[in-house]
Amino acid sequence: MPLLIFLKQPNRAIAVKGEEKDLTKIGLLKDDLSYFTFKTLKDKPIVVSKDDVAYIELISEEEIKKQQAEYEKRLKQERQKSGQLVSPNLIFPRGNRN
Repeated sequence: MPLLIFLKQPNRAIAVKGEEKDLTKIGLLKDDLSYFTFKTLKDKPIVVSKDDVAYIELISEEEIKKQQAEYEKRLKQERQKSGQLVSPNLIFPRGNRN
């Protein structure tokens, strides 16, 4: 099951691979260790500072996919409202002027 790491600044969440046992391990970390290491859902390593973490939540893969689809839909709607083009521009050649 993935973990969602909610950051304090800039108020974002990062989805990483993890299990419930990882939450226990994180809670038992020594004070001298100031960072967490995880792998993202695309198997890229990531290091997160302990001071930047607001909280960590265990979530299902289906819920991650659902949230991602909702986010992409909301982002597309915001772009359309602000007048940004969602599809690429089409350029038409000008006719010959004689």
